Amino acid sequence: MLELLFLLLPVAAAYGWFMGRNSVKHTELKDRASVTRNLSSGLNFLLTDQEDKAIEQLLELLDIEAATIETYLALANLFRRKGDWDKAIRIHEKLHQLKLAKPQAQQIQYELAKDYFSAGLYDRAESLATPLVNTHPLA
Repeated sequence: MLELLFLLLPVAAAYGWFMGRNSVKHTELKDRASVTRNLSSGLNFLLTDQEDKAIEQLLELLDIEAATIETYLALANLFRRKGDWDKAIRIHEKLHQLKLAKPQAQQIQYELAKDYFSAGLYDRAESLATPLVNTHPLA
């Protein structure tokens, strides 16, 4: 009887390891599905001219996925070209709050200064652009 317990011990350990590994994969897949679902619903709002809901949905994703900064910059630049400065400013302010590498942070700060300048908020644009002018190029 005792020998049977020693034989089943490695089987139980392997089963526990296997189940733990699968639960981690399941959690990762669930998180990815949530991000994809939120992204697609945000894009759907954007395509159906519900831009305010789309921006809110996409900004919620920004907290989860900071690797898509170029997408948010393009979206904000699109809003700025259309004349929706308040939407572009909201996106760039949200990006400006993130802890990013210096080149990306400076790019976002520059884009935010351009938004403020386009909206006629010259004092804010100047306060953001002045430190950028005084910094050394990162080349």
